[in-house]
Amino acid sequence: MTRAQLALGTALATFGVAALAGPSAAQPAPPASATAPPAGEPSKPPPKTEEIVVTATRRSENVNKIPYNITAISGVTLQRDGIKDLAGLRNSVVGLQAADYGERASNINNAFIIRGITTQDIGVGESEFPNLAGSTVSNYIDETPLFTNLKLTDIQRVEILRGPQGTLFGADSVGGTVRTIHNKPDPAGFDYQLDGTLSGTDRASQPNSGGDLMVNIPLTDKLAVRLNAGYDREAGFIDGDNAVVFNQPGNLPMTAQPILAQPGDPINSPFVTTTDHGINSSNVWFVRGDALWHATDDISAELSYQHQVDTSNGFNFEFPGADYVTHRRIPINPATTKTDLAALTLTADFGFGTITSSSS
Repeated sequence: MTRAQLALGTALATFGVAALAGPSAAQPAPPASATAPPAGEPSKPPPKTEEIVVTATRRSENVNKIPYNITAISGVTLQRDGIKDLAGLRNSVVGLQAADYGERASNINNAFIIRGITTQDIGVGESEFPNLAGSTVSNYIDETPLFTNLKLTDIQRVEILRGPQGTLFGADSVGGTVRTIHNKPDPAGFDYQLDGTLSGTDRASQPNSGGDLMVNIPLTDKLAVRLNAGYDREAGFIDGDNAVVFNQPGNLPMTAQPILAQPGDPINSPFVTTTDHGINSSNVWFVRGDALWHATDDISAELSYQHQVDTSNGFNFEFPGADYVTHRRIPINPATTKTDLAALTLTADFGFGTITSSSS
């Protein structure tokens, strides 16, 4: 199935689910002139439609046959809508909410809410530590249960399963499950894709930029390797107008001291302050490798590894009455998050069923 066909299947699947969920009503038959061909002309077969296949029940099925509410978004749709990470899904999926904490806090906190179920105080968006309470929405990266705000590049689809999903996806899925499924290495032929982006954000003094590269390399008719690498830079749009100036610029060491406006009167002297622009900027870079071996027609092994580094500065926080401005004396709160994820998936198809082993 091509990517274009997958996007069409997504639209059809969404319509099918909505139709099943809504009340049924008898529809009047169209007039004969609208359905019957003119006399003497052969009838045409009905147009064929593509279907989208998901693995929400741990086996491949048409999304219209899944017995619960599911939304599947193709990789083509993600790229078209500019969804670059998991946090961006909240603007494209009906019923999926997440507080927008910005890059500084979103990288370490699973803020997804489905059906209004959450254990978090959504008003606290500046935590420097991961939320200790269990999430109500589980996250899977392929077959690995793990929350990390990975970049959504070279994605086959994202499945949003409304809960409870504890039977198939374990703990922390009472609200539902979000599954990210990457494109698999393809031994059928060589392929590559290069993408670049350049955009602007209102009130930001610098542009946003990004790029990623995908290369699919067949080694034999049963073995292929798929490589991805990329980066993304988001410019900041929050200004700190009361930032204290220190005697050692850059990352503040323990010996750094604030500069006084009146050094001769250290008790009464205020600090020297300045304005820092774009304090909430962030940078992400990643590299991913994936190898798939079809040992036989029924047995396969997949080994993948991804390394990602997220660097964020200040929080997306403004003071009441001050548009996109914070008065904090130290507005920059730099943090670096590193993710290393290795996974080995073994699959055997016995005809009556499939056994999958996932180690990560």
